[in-house]
Amino acid sequence: MTGNIDEILSKKDKIIVGGLILFIFTLIIVLSFSGYFDDDVRNKVLKEEFNGTITEKYIDYKEHASPIIKLSNGTEIYNYFPKQKVVLQIGDSIVKQHNSVYILLFRNKQFIQTIDLLNK
Repeated sequence: MTGNIDEILSKKDKIIVGGLILFIFTLIIVLSFSGYFDDDVRNKVLKEEFNGTITEKYIDYKEHASPIIKLSNGTEIYNYFPKQKVVLQIGDSIVKQHNSVYILLFRNKQFIQTIDLLNK
Protein backbone atom coordinates (compact mmCIF):
# COMPACT_ATOMS: atom_id res chain seq x y z
CA MET A 1 0.00 0.00 0.00
CA THR A 2 1.39 3.30 -1.02
CA GLY A 3 -1.57 5.41 0.12
CA ASN A 4 -1.50 8.00 2.86
CA ILE A 5 -3.44 7.80 6.10
CA ASP A 6 -6.48 9.55 4.58
CA GLU A 7 -6.88 6.70 2.09
CA ILE A 8 -6.56 3.99 4.76
CA LEU A 9 -8.78 5.36 7.55
CA SER A 10 -12.03 7.21 7.25
CA LYS A 11 -12.80 10.24 9.42
CA LYS A 12 -14.92 8.08 11.74
CA ASP A 13 -12.08 5.55 12.15
CA LYS A 14 -9.63 8.34 12.98
CA ILE A 15 -11.95 9.63 15.71
CA ILE A 16 -12.27 6.14 17.22
CA VAL A 17 -8.50 5.53 17.15
CA GLY A 18 -7.84 8.99 18.61
CA GLY A 19 -10.38 8.37 21.38
CA LEU A 20 -8.81 5.01 22.25
CA ILE A 21 -5.33 6.54 22.39
CA LEU A 22 -6.60 9.34 24.63
CA PHE A 23 -8.37 6.84 26.90
CA ILE A 24 -5.26 4.65 27.26
CA PHE A 25 -3.06 7.67 27.95
CA THR A 26 -5.50 8.97 30.59
CA LEU A 27 -5.76 5.53 32.21
CA ILE A 28 -1.97 5.25 32.49
CA ILE A 29 -1.73 8.70 34.08
CA VAL A 30 -4.49 7.96 36.61
CA LEU A 31 -2.94 4.60 37.55
CA SER A 32 0.48 6.19 37.90
CA PHE A 33 -0.76 8.93 40.24
CA SER A 34 -2.75 6.42 42.31
CA GLY A 35 0.41 4.41 42.97
CA TYR A 36 -0.62 1.37 40.96
CA PHE A 37 2.85 0.97 39.47
CA ASP A 38 4.72 1.47 42.76
CA ASP A 39 6.12 -1.67 44.34
CA ASP A 40 6.22 -0.62 47.98
CA VAL A 41 5.79 -4.15 49.33
CA ARG A 42 8.77 -5.46 47.37
CA ASN A 43 10.93 -2.51 48.40
CA LYS A 44 9.98 -3.00 52.07
CA VAL A 45 10.82 -6.71 51.93
CA LEU A 46 14.16 -6.01 50.26
CA LYS A 47 15.14 -3.52 52.98
CA GLU A 48 14.41 -5.88 55.89
CA GLU A 49 17.27 -7.74 57.52
CA PHE A 50 17.15 -9.98 60.57
CA ASN A 51 18.42 -13.24 61.99
CA GLY A 52 18.06 -15.09 65.23
CA THR A 53 16.39 -17.88 67.10
CA ILE A 54 12.64 -17.77 67.69
CA THR A 55 12.03 -17.35 71.40
CA GLU A 56 8.31 -16.54 71.33
CA LYS A 57 5.38 -16.52 68.92
CA TYR A 58 1.91 -15.18 69.56
CA ILE A 59 -1.10 -13.44 68.07
CA ASP A 60 -1.44 -9.74 68.88
CA TYR A 61 -5.19 -9.25 69.07
CA LYS A 62 -4.78 -5.52 69.71
CA GLU A 63 -3.16 -5.19 66.25
CA HIS A 64 -5.84 -6.88 64.14
CA ALA A 65 -4.84 -10.41 65.22
CA SER A 66 -1.39 -10.10 63.67
CA PRO A 67 0.94 -13.07 64.10
CA ILE A 68 4.20 -12.03 65.75
CA ILE A 69 7.45 -13.83 66.36
CA LYS A 70 10.14 -12.63 68.74
CA LEU A 71 13.79 -13.43 68.09
CA SER A 72 16.60 -14.02 70.56
CA ASN A 73 18.10 -10.60 69.78
CA GLY A 74 14.81 -8.88 70.77
CA THR A 75 13.59 -8.24 67.22
CA GLU A 76 9.85 -8.65 66.75
CA ILE A 77 8.59 -9.62 63.31
CA TYR A 78 4.97 -8.75 62.55
CA ASN A 79 2.70 -10.56 60.10
CA TYR A 80 5.14 -13.34 59.45
CA PHE A 81 3.99 -15.44 56.46
CA PRO A 82 0.35 -15.63 57.53
CA LYS A 83 -0.90 -17.17 54.25
CA GLN A 84 1.88 -19.72 53.75
CA LYS A 85 1.84 -23.19 55.20
CA VAL A 86 4.96 -22.56 57.26
CA VAL A 87 5.17 -24.04 60.73
CA LEU A 88 7.60 -22.15 62.92
CA GLN A 89 8.59 -23.57 66.25
CA ILE A 90 10.25 -21.98 69.22
CA GLY A 91 13.94 -22.72 68.85
CA ASP A 92 13.96 -22.47 65.03
CA SER A 93 16.51 -20.10 63.52
CA ILE A 94 15.64 -17.75 60.69
CA VAL A 95 17.85 -15.60 58.48
CA LYS A 96 16.69 -12.77 56.19
CA GLN A 97 19.45 -10.88 54.40
CA HIS A 98 19.23 -7.33 53.02
CA ASN A 99 18.21 -7.22 49.31
CA SER A 100 16.73 -10.71 49.46
CA VAL A 101 13.08 -11.76 49.36
CA TYR A 102 13.77 -15.08 51.07
CA ILE A 103 13.90 -16.24 54.67
CA LEU A 104 15.99 -19.31 55.40
CA LEU A 105 14.54 -21.57 58.10
CA PHE A 106 16.82 -23.81 60.18
CA ARG A 107 15.80 -26.37 62.78
CA ASN A 108 18.35 -28.19 64.96
CA LYS A 109 21.13 -26.53 62.91
CA GLN A 110 19.80 -28.13 59.71
CA PHE A 111 18.33 -26.22 56.76
CA ILE A 112 14.58 -26.87 56.53
CA GLN A 113 12.99 -24.48 54.07
CA THR A 114 13.28 -21.30 52.02
CA ILE A 115 10.32 -18.97 52.46
CA ASP A 116 9.50 -16.51 49.67
CA LEU A 117 8.06 -13.36 51.23
CA LEU A 118 6.54 -12.05 47.99
CA ASN A 119 4.55 -15.17 47.09
CA LYS A 120 2.11 -15.34 49.93
